[in-house]
Amino acid sequence: MSTAPKIGPSFIEEHPVKLRRSDIKFDFEDFLEEVEEVLPEGIDSNYYSLIKALQNPLRNLTKLPRALSTLPINALLFQPLKTILIIYAIPLLISAPMMFLSIMASKLASRGNAGTGIVFTIITIIGLVVTPLYMKNLYTSFSKMIESNNVKWLTGGLNQPFTKYYHRRWPKLFFRLSFLIPLVLEVQMFVIGLYTSSTLWLNIVYIVLTLIGHVGMAIVIYANFMTLYFVRVNTKLYLELLGRITNKVKGYTDGHESILTKNTFEVVKVLADSPGLTVENLGSIPLLSFFTTVLVVNSMIFLLGGPLLSNLIENFAIYQRNLAIKALASDPDNTTKDIIEGAALALLDAKKFMFTLIFIVAMVISFALSLTQITPIFTISGIMVRFRVKALTELDPYIYEDLTNFALNRNISEFADSTTLNLFILRQYIGSMKTRPVSLFKLIYFSSLFLIYSSRVIPALVATFA
Repeated sequence: MSTAPKIGPSFIEEHPVKLRRSDIKFDFEDFLEEVEEVLPEGIDSNYYSLIKALQNPLRNLTKLPRALSTLPINALLFQPLKTILIIYAIPLLISAPMMFLSIMASKLASRGNAGTGIVFTIITIIGLVVTPLYMKNLYTSFSKMIESNNVKWLTGGLNQPFTKYYHRRWPKLFFRLSFLIPLVLEVQMFVIGLYTSSTLWLNIVYIVLTLIGHVGMAIVIYANFMTLYFVRVNTKLYLELLGRITNKVKGYTDGHESILTKNTFEVVKVLADSPGLTVENLGSIPLLSFFTTVLVVNSMIFLLGGPLLSNLIENFAIYQRNLAIKALASDPDNTTKDIIEGAALALLDAKKFMFTLIFIVAMVISFALSLTQITPIFTISGIMVRFRVKALTELDPYIYEDLTNFALNRNISEFADSTTLNLFILRQYIGSMKTRPVSLFKLIYFSSLFLIYSSRVIPALVATFA
């Protein structure tokens, strides 16, 4: 890069020739490249300093609230996943005092056993970790689809609704509501007697921890709300994509068009395993949304209902233990050791059952919330099955006749005709085409995760802590 000449009295005296426009140079290129690299789409360069605060959240803790409240949502999701995880971890750390008090209240409600509250906290944190992963993954997926030039008919025009939801500021209504919801947990702690069963100085400490934790808990709940909100947003975008696919083949399935049309072939290219043309992320959108909804709803239940659920679980477990003691004591062959071991086992099994039951209830609630994502999958699957059956029914007899003639050395030159070859290639594409956007492998994979989480992870946590 050339250095701009120094302009001054001495320069003018030595160079009396009139300056040309090309003689004046400014070194803005490096600055512009730097700004272009870090600014996401739609962000004004005036917000460059706020973007820098997002890039280094730990060094700019005081600037972070203003940056998040001023910048649009995509400014955060544009950052690397590591940075997003750090920003999400900050309110989680601030909410730690409230989680500690929830464990103390659970201990009080569980007759001195703090393990139930610890399990609640661990399950809550697992649900919260999923939140930034989902937000980043789906934002990146839709961004890549929109920027791709391979399937413009499918992703073209999606930029407008995408911008509407992702290029706006964080909604303030959910934020205000989130500051009221932690009161549900605080009322439980008060009713159980956490504040009234301690000394004056300990109560003061508890109140200070409550105020600090209330702020962090409110932000955590807000993050959960926004995740569920974007599950709904991503579902709308997903349904738009499915609608475009079905509209493309509707003319053929309804009998108004031929198989040899641009509309039907474009759908075949997308749903077949064609390198560079398949929309790979299309099948993962509803599954990721459902998986995230389950964990977030599950996390909210354990987060807000910790002390109350601890009391419920403990009472049920003690009831089951007493029944086991009576049953074992009535058998003269059982020793005192057998009765003690059997009672402990009954207590642990009852807790495992209650924890798993609560998770299953959360999963049922999440399934109800995700019906709008799952129902269109069956709709498009039915349409694409009809499309494939009709197309193969029409193509196979024609191609079979030419193949037979070729095998019998008849009309070999006609078989090499480009039309026949194109029909044969099209038939191969349709034969390998996916009739549903969600693959069977992904469906089994995510179902296995749910099964392992509900039948192995949760009981293992209960056995370890509770």
